[in-house]
Amino acid sequence: MPSMSAHRLLAVVIAATGLSAASRAHADEEGIKIGEGRLHPYLNLDGKWDSFASVSSTGTALSDFLFDIDPGLTLHIPSRVLSFGLDGDFDEVLYAQYTVLNRSLANGDLTLDFFDRGVVGLTLSDRFSRQNNATVSVLPFAVISDLNVASAAVPIRPGGGAMVFTPSYSFTYQHFEGFNVGMVAVGLCPDDSPYCDSSKASELDYTEQRGGLDVVWRFLPKTAALFNAEFLNVAYNSSAKNTGNAPLNLFDATLGLSGLITSHFAVVAKAGYAQTFLTAADVTADMELSKAGEAHDVIGQLELAYLFSETGSIRVGFSRTLQPVPTALAYYEDNRPYLQVRLLFGRLTLHLDVSFDIDTFASNIEEMGTRTDELLHVDVGPEVEIFRWCRAAVGYDLTSLGSNDPAAFTAYTGAKPLFGTGGYTNNELYLRLTFIY
Repeated sequence: MPSMSAHRLLAVVIAATGLSAASRAHADEEGIKIGEGRLHPYLNLDGKWDSFASVSSTGTALSDFLFDIDPGLTLHIPSRVLSFGLDGDFDEVLYAQYTVLNRSLANGDLTLDFFDRGVVGLTLSDRFSRQNNATVSVLPFAVISDLNVASAAVPIRPGGGAMVFTPSYSFTYQHFEGFNVGMVAVGLCPDDSPYCDSSKASELDYTEQRGGLDVVWRFLPKTAALFNAEFLNVAYNSSAKNTGNAPLNLFDATLGLSGLITSHFAVVAKAGYAQTFLTAADVTADMELSKAGEAHDVIGQLELAYLFSETGSIRVGFSRTLQPVPTALAYYEDNRPYLQVRLLFGRLTLHLDVSFDIDTFASNIEEMGTRTDELLHVDVGPEVEIFRWCRAAVGYDLTSLGSNDPAAFTAYTGAKPLFGTGGYTNNELYLRLTFIY
């Protein structure tokens, strides 16, 4: 097992020891009582085999065993005047062989909810996440992101709350850190480009402002009409050459229904429209956008679910969205069929999550026209409750990413994707123990 620095080891030991002590001191009740709420400390311990932990200088996938030590806590204090919510964890990722990939990750979520039963309320929240980044799958090297989202929402509940109007605003800042997993990408990228050199990943940093309106009308006890509209602006912090980052304005709106159609069948059906708005400055920053033009898309979601009372559910659906992407690719259309299965057999729970994303990008950093990526993700496995405070899970996780652009994943051309001319396939087997008080 790789060595840890003294401060990292101390942080993990303190968290684990505190969890054990709290469990012994309060074994007669769940959580630690704080006012009207409860504090629940927890500890996740993961052992994992990763088939694509690193990559050789020739582009061949290199496997490794890694370990996750993830202590955290949740706290919720309810109140009609001010509800308080806190959820946070610290994740130490340790590799058995490629110790240069060791890293510390974290999540934190703070929510203040004022007058949650009043005619007018106010919700303030801040979410911080330091994670292996999945939002920039278009980059041919590993990236860590520091993401912070601050938001405010004002739910308005006239006439007893059957209809709720919620205007909202959020501000996002995302910072990227690249680290070399064996080689630097080469190929058709310009010199000194953040798309080739992981040390320049921070040139992709951006801010996003998003304003929205949600309307929910519960016209039946278990059925609601839904309306959502939002406008967002993405602006990049760097003007360094070869980023090609263009500011982006995007609007979308959907209208639909959600609820039970029988005692066991539920449906979500939404349809709407999305559009990007380009300026002359945008086209100057990314000439490929002059060819792609503005996007005008039909978007929506259709999901059918079968509910087995309290013993599980099966959900199958399809969604179509238009999203910004923090690279010169500017924005993409995502078509996603998916399947989610949850089955409960006493203390045993089985889960299956399958999704297949077809992402079509308007622009291309290699100036080769439209680019389409295909991302398949599968996660399957059982979880068993050993004790009230202890659960164990095993599972298999598959991620396969391919593209019709032969230069899209230059660093990984030695890997064999399930589809596409470039990309990678990653297989993970994991064992997880969860202790929660």
